Amino acid sequence: MQTNNFSAEFTNTGGGVINVVTKSGGNQLHGSAYEYFRTAGLSANNFFANQAGMPRSSFRFHQFGVSLGGPIKKDKTFFFFSYEVVRWIQNITTVMTLPTTTQRAGDFSQTFDAQGNVIPIFDPFTTRPDPANPGNYIRDPFLGNKIPASEINPVAAAVLNYLPLPNRPGLPEIGANNYVFGITHEEPANPDDEKFLLHATAPDVRGPWKKLSPVMQVDAGFGETVVWAPHVITCGGQYWMFYCAGGKNHTQYRIHLATSPDLSTWTRDPGNPMVVDGYDARDPMLLQVGDQWILYYCATETPQGGDCIVAAYRREHRC
Repeated sequence: MQTNNFSAEFTNTGGGVINVVTKSGGNQLHGSAYEYFRTAGLSANNFFANQAGMPRSSFRFHQFGVSLGGPIKKDKTFFFFSYEVVRWIQNITTVMTLPTTTQRAGDFSQTFDAQGNVIPIFDPFTTRPDPANPGNYIRDPFLGNKIPASEINPVAAAVLNYLPLPNRPGLPEIGANNYVFGITHEEPANPDDEKFLLHATAPDVRGPWKKLSPVMQVDAGFGETVVWAPHVITCGGQYWMFYCAGGKNHTQYRIHLATSPDLSTWTRDPGNPMVVDGYDARDPMLLQVGDQWILYYCATETPQGGDCIVAAYRREHRC
């Protein structure tokens, strides 16, 4: 048993390391097979998901293997073989903090720290040198700890519309951890299998959602073998859907456009693709800011690939 000063092969641990040396193989043929498994049916729902009224997510854990040992030459040479596999599918439930309705409007008068004190929000336009501490600066808090609507950036205000509202009270006093998000897909999604865009309706943005028939499927005539990430806006009396299309080769990822009068019947724009950006262009999101449209999407930093970046296009506001 080792308790400290481990060699690199044992990495880090908060306790001891037990080394066991075994003699493998023998004069007789022996083997074993085993499996350990857990499924969602054998597990309880996540505490926070259950508290928020969310269903139990998918969970599948299979750990199995075999071993076989025996003689090659009696009393001299032996063999031993083992094989082990872990297949683990687990959907994640995440607790996060999102701005409340009052905070979205710039009102932070009810935003407290753990001691119950209001967390002050300072006006950056009042920044000035501190006469009592040369080299330092001071600022004044907003009156009533409320940011005037005229000082809220219009782009930030537009982006807030894409954030969901809290779905739980959050922690006492500070209100943190007020949103629970869970992925309840029964199997891991394979982008190469996403050949349809579906339509769902609900009486409220929080559901319950009813899935309807697919409204669009891949069209090889437009170079599509997969479609995903639809983003729909309304303008000029019709609906505009920007979506990602392409094939298994990432260099074929581009952003397409389709229009519809009723959200059910869609017509692809003959000018597709709308955006081609080197290695790929995907996950579009369109915002109207003043007299312009701004299209945000994911791309890579160079046409040859590299790190993912968020790119943007601007154009005059017209439909």
